[in-house]
Amino acid sequence: MPTKITIEKDIKLVINYQAEKKEYTEWRSKIQAQFLKTVEVPGFRKGKAPEHLALEHINPQALEQTIISEAVNKYSQEAIKDAKKDLAEKKRMVIDGSYVIDPASLKAEDGLEFNINAELLPEIKLDPSKLKVKEVSEKDIPDRVSLKDFTETQKNGFIASHAEYEDTDKVAGNLFKIIADTSGMIDGKDAPELTAKDMEGVLGIKQFIEDFETGVKGMKKGETKEFDVKFPKNYGNQELSGKKATFKVELKSVKAPKSTKFDDVVSSGNQGNHNHKSFENEKAFDEYVANYYNQETAQITEQQWQRNAIMALTEQVKDFAMDEDRLIQERDRIFNVIKGNAETNKIDISASFAGSGIPGSDKPVKDEMEVSKLIESYVRNEFKLSTIWEFIYEANVENKIKSEEIDKAATEIKANPAKFNVSKDISEDQAKNTAFGQLKKQKAAQWLFGELKKEGASKTAKKKETK
Repeated sequence: MPTKITIEKDIKLVINYQAEKKEYTEWRSKIQAQFLKTVEVPGFRKGKAPEHLALEHINPQALEQTIISEAVNKYSQEAIKDAKKDLAEKKRMVIDGSYVIDPASLKAEDGLEFNINAELLPEIKLDPSKLKVKEVSEKDIPDRVSLKDFTETQKNGFIASHAEYEDTDKVAGNLFKIIADTSGMIDGKDAPELTAKDMEGVLGIKQFIEDFETGVKGMKKGETKEFDVKFPKNYGNQELSGKKATFKVELKSVKAPKSTKFDDVVSSGNQGNHNHKSFENEKAFDEYVANYYNQETAQITEQQWQRNAIMALTEQVKDFAMDEDRLIQERDRIFNVIKGNAETNKIDISASFAGSGIPGSDKPVKDEMEVSKLIESYVRNEFKLSTIWEFIYEANVENKIKSEEIDKAATEIKANPAKFNVSKDISEDQAKNTAFGQLKKQKAAQWLFGELKKEGASKTAKKKETK
């Protein structure tokens, strides 16, 4: 009988296949005969016993499972082949690897009938030539310091790690080493996380937050001082991120470098004890740092341009139907992780959410409902983007992923699950599925960025011709 194809909610494909009784009966007989050839019956050579005797020496359930499994395998291939022809005429695509037999639909009483479910890609209209991608300059890079400031910080760090130090009665300043005991308060209450004994560091090389350095500079050995600080929003400890505090600092030791001149430090001969490039003079160091800075800037600029391209992509593609059940499940999963983190660390859910890095987490939230809504918005956008990547991969990427690529990526995932944000107990199949998804996204993104680069080069060439 012909394959019946149904599209549900624009994203689910259901293939209903029915094998007629006569055809299925003939197929059963063929498979049964092959199966019975493997049965050993005392007094007969293997596979030579009469059928009725062989049937007495087998598990009828095992035979039935073998027959149905072989039949489903055969007919499902035919059903998928028919479905692909029908979908090609409708210009629709199925997500690769999403075909699954629905066991609840399997019927073998009168012929054979079963359903195959698959994830159907929505109809997406994409035109890279019309994407308006915002170009990126150094000014668009968040928190990017100037080359001058970057060079000064690197130079100070180099000097601090190579210079000779000696005790001094001078006030602490740039490149001075200090040892201090600290304590502090937040919101008028003692804050144990601000308490430290014999804390050591060098001023002027970004080891301490800016407000702390400002408070310590000018102090002498043996002096105690209180001052206010504000932790940056991007501070590593999310419990302190963006908070105001009052520090009490007792300076126990102050050491000054014998020289803060770069060439004096270089000539001291201490470079050989460090694992880095040696420099003949300050000019050579400046050139090295500038080269590194420019390479890093180019990389960051490219990454920002790619983010702009992805943003333009999601804006160009209109919203489409999604699997709402999966979306809600993922929203709840992320919400429970954030809530669990809040309970474990005994902090408000807003503080836990602030450390998640999810878009919108940098803004104040009122309650759990608002957190849930922001998470759902994030998940919806991620689902949309992942579906677009699937579409690009299926429709435009010619160099499809090979099995050895999946195996290699899956091995890397299992070797370092934390890096890929997966469970350390991830199974082999789960690792391969994760690897396959990531590889598809990478290839789709490469195709998109390549098309946009070609489009940009073409426009540039036309402008030159016009001039």
